[in-house]
Amino acid sequence: MIDQNLENFPNLKRWFETIQARPATVRAYAKAEPFINQPIDMEKMWSLLFNQSASTVQL
Repeated sequence: MIDQNLENFPNLKRWFETIQARPATVRAYAKAEPFINQPIDMEKMWSLLFNQSASTVQL
C-alpha cells in the first residue's frame, strides 16, 4: 500500500501478510521484478488507452 501505515489497521495488515506469504504471490512478485523499475512511457500509454478503433489496435 502506498503511503499507508498498516500498523493502524491490524486486520488489514494481517491480511496483507497472509497474501504475501502465499506461494503464488511470491512467484508473481518474482516474475514482475524485471519490470518494476522500468521507466513509464506516458505518451505511449495514453496512445494505447485512448483514440483506438478496431483498425488501430496494436497486436
